[in-house]
Amino acid sequence: MSSSTYNLPDNWELRWSRTRNLPYFYNRVSAESRWQAPDGVDPSVLISFQKDYQSQHQQPPDYTEKKPDTP
Repeated sequence: MSSSTYNLPDNWELRWSRTRNLPYFYNRVSAESRWQAPDGVDPSVLISFQKDYQSQHQQPPDYTEKKPDTP
């Protein structure tokens, strides 16, 4: 999903954290990752991204409900 789809500043993109099961912002140039939207970005883009991601990937895996195998 491109930066222009969500009106993000140059070099920023939205990604999905598999370990936290949440979207986050990533800067391709500085390699900075953050949960908060970069300056000037409407935080509601996270909702749009999450809906788009889930529709394309069915449901993201929920790692919190995984139970360890028991012998």
